[in-house]
Amino acid sequence: MKFIGMFLKLIGSVIKTAVILVICSSILFVAYKGNQPMQVPQAPKGMTYFDFIADRIDAAKTVEAVPLRVGVQPENKSP
Repeated sequence: MKFIGMFLKLIGSVIKTAVILVICSSILFVAYKGNQPMQVPQAPKGMTYFDFIADRIDAAKTVEAVPLRVGVQPENKSP
């Protein structure tokens, strides 16, 4: 019984270590590839994925602000 408990503890620690390694390596892969220039023909030369995402976020903020600039007020939801 003592041997089985030690064996299960070993298997558990191996699985925990493997999961941690997979998560860390995935984060490192995304960080590395996100800083490389995109190889999509439609993307500007030298633009990285993180630059693209930042540009899209800025564009979304601009679209949200447009109705306020042209005089359309958001609906008042007070009772």
